[in-house]
Amino acid sequence: MKLLAITLLTLVSFAYAGTADLKVADVSTPDCPVRITGEVKLTQSHQGPNLYTVRSPMVDGVNVSNKVIVALVSRLVTTDFYGQPDIDNTEEDYFFQAEEFAPGTTKMIVHEEREGFPTKAWGEANGKPVEIGPETTEPTASAKVIFVQFADGTTWGKYAAAAAIFADRKGVYDSLLRFRSIYNQGGAAAFNAAIASQRFDNRSTRSMTRRMRQEVAEHGVEAAIARLDRALQAAKRYPELLK
Repeated sequence: MKLLAITLLTLVSFAYAGTADLKVADVSTPDCPVRITGEVKLTQSHQGPNLYTVRSPMVDGVNVSNKVIVALVSRLVTTDFYGQPDIDNTEEDYFFQAEEFAPGTTKMIVHEEREGFPTKAWGEANGKPVEIGPETTEPTASAKVIFVQFADGTTWGKYAAAAAIFADRKGVYDSLLRFRSIYNQGGAAAFNAAIASQRFDNRSTRSMTRRMRQEVAEHGVEAAIARLDRALQAAKRYPELLK
């Protein structure tokens, strides 16, 4: 009987596992300076008693304004086959990127895969498979832009949404200068020791040093220094935005 229960659970699980390619609906306000396009691949499958979910977004933004954009905050909301929402708030600071987000150009907004176990799952009762939270809805994906900062210092949207960007930007710049100085004085060994430290002032600096460590691992110290120099050069375009 136990084998039969497991078999039934497996069969039912396969019946309810699903995959969907969701076109992202842009729900930004009509005056938004960025148009959102893209898709989210949603996959749900059963692993034991749990329903495992993977969301793979490929969401881009097109600058439809007449100004260069240096920062953007957006929100992607995906609902699964059970109506459960996943909310992904993304903060992008293009201030240190060599390639500007100029009018008519496109930038990646959300491309990071998200995965996990929803609260609703499957289990057994009295030796029989039972469904907890059956598929009830068609999955959906929508996104909107919440805030934009332009290169001339003007903004659009909810300013408070970008508080972390503004709080971190100067710290990132100072860290880049410090790492460059460490390399100039101590070479590759001193630079590697500096970026290996986890004691940084803010999350943006931590993220930046993770990328540097990855660059060193994949392409060497010189490549990481070249990337650092490009970021410093990009920052020189808009010094007033560092204040």
